[in-house]
Amino acid sequence: MTYLADTSAIIRLRREHEIAPQWLDAIRAGLVGVCPVVDAELTRAVASKTDRDGLRHHLRSLFTWHRMPDSAWQFVERTQADLVGLGLRKGPSVVDLLVAATAQAWGLTVLHVDADFDTIAQVTDLATQRADR
Repeated sequence: MTYLADTSAIIRLRREHEIAPQWLDAIRAGLVGVCPVVDAELTRAVASKTDRDGLRHHLRSLFTWHRMPDSAWQFVERTQADLVGLGLRKGPSVVDLLVAATAQAWGLTVLHVDADFDTIAQVTDLATQRADR
């Protein structure tokens, strides 16, 4: 099985003690990737261009890269409509939905520590796995 790491998993990975040890092995084995929206979300926390360059190098050297599919916005619209239908109009963020769209398009399981992905999975066939277990 291959995974797409959400920002929540990457942040905990950087703290090391908040991620289950088997995920470090999966990352080393090349089984965990990231996508542009995770890169963009993580970039919001950098303090300088040097930090940004270091972050990008770190992401590219540790994780496989998965581009966002052309169908990502259709996934977002469809999933938001289904969530609203369940009364979850203030549900997952657009960033979470774009990560889910990318994972689903490439047949990946979202590796996360964010309950919003379990919510998305209620109305899609998104596969999810918590990184803290």
